[in-house]
Amino acid sequence: MVLGSPRREEVHAIDPRTPQSDPADEGAGDRRTPGATSDAAELVADNEALREQIGVLRDEVTVLFRRLQEGPRRVRTLEERLLDTKGQLAKAVAQNEKLTFTLREARDHIAALRDEVDKLTQPPAAYGTLLARNDDGTVDVVASGRKVRVQVSPSLDLDEVAAGQEVVLNESLNVVAVRRADIVGEVVTLREVLADQRRAVVAGRGDEERVVELGHDIDATALRSGELVRLDQRAAMVLERLPRPEVDELLLEEVPDLHYADIGGLDEQIEQITDAVELPFLHQELSRSTCSRRRRESCCTARRDAARR
Repeated sequence: MVLGSPRREEVHAIDPRTPQSDPADEGAGDRRTPGATSDAAELVADNEALREQIGVLRDEVTVLFRRLQEGPRRVRTLEERLLDTKGQLAKAVAQNEKLTFTLREARDHIAALRDEVDKLTQPPAAYGTLLARNDDGTVDVVASGRKVRVQVSPSLDLDEVAAGQEVVLNESLNVVAVRRADIVGEVVTLREVLADQRRAVVAGRGDEERVVELGHDIDATALRSGELVRLDQRAAMVLERLPRPEVDELLLEEVPDLHYADIGGLDEQIEQITDAVELPFLHQELSRSTCSRRRRESCCTARRDAARR
């Protein structure tokens, strides 16, 4: 130090939180080195930075504490929104089920209407009578007065199709269905069955004779001349053997050439038949008198029986 030079007094800012130095140490402070002064300045700067960080952290803690206080209220709000959302979802699900049911009904109704429209727009089907089956899987039918050879639908079994049955033809004249044979037709009289057992001679109106075919269900060996049969004129085929009337059962198909003398052991019955059948034609007067006498005798007998009662 140079004597006589004025001493420069250093003024230090005193931090209230920093312990104040003893006046006795002021002389020692005057003897501090420049490095110690710079360290003190850095400590002051760090202290200021820490204070700022503490203030920022204090603000963040305040915000977090405020959020923590508001948390339960937000949770209740979210729970209420969740309940409302669940209610809306349940309503939406119920409405969706209703719409699904309505759409299903509408779809079924549309499908039914489409089927009805398809049925109504289908071309008319024709009917025919089956005549015969062929080896190549086709069949011969008579339809609208024409004899045609047509194909059979794969869904039909040819073994179940017989001659004389009625079949349904589509617009392409293919057999698509089989019906039972027709139950109506013309009644004709059978004359005879031909040798091939497949045809027969019948007599129709005006005793007009024609050759027709026998149906699949007709037993040729059971047919007798004079029987009534049902004829399908479109197919020229006999489809049914008709029962004979009761009066026809009493008639003989052929007149016998026997005489009473050729019959033995029935004299009494022959006499009764002669009196009842031949006498009125051969001896009319005697028949009248005999009938009158028998009538009177029967009347007297009836009166006597009534008087006895």
